[in-house]
Amino acid sequence: MDFQNLQPNTQSDNQQKFKKRYWKFIFGFLGIIFVVLVGYPAVSYYYSSYVADKSIKANLKMINDYAEALKSDTFGGATPQETYGMF
Repeated sequence: MDFQNLQPNTQSDNQQKFKKRYWKFIFGFLGIIFVVLVGYPAVSYYYSSYVADKSIKANLKMINDYAEALKSDTFGGATPQETYGMF
């Protein structure tokens, strides 16, 4: 009876496990790099246009509100001299 066949060859098993882990690591690392290189510009482009739209709308609303406040202002005169004369 041959007892060598009953014992696993630990060195080759360890090498195979190492190779599997090595390739998993390499593919995982490359996958992360790919996601960052492709995903970041896409998200950045979408988010920047979204923020710019919100910012423009907010600024236009603020300008319109300020113009309305100036139109409805009842204090002061039509000219600076009239306003000074009220004091």
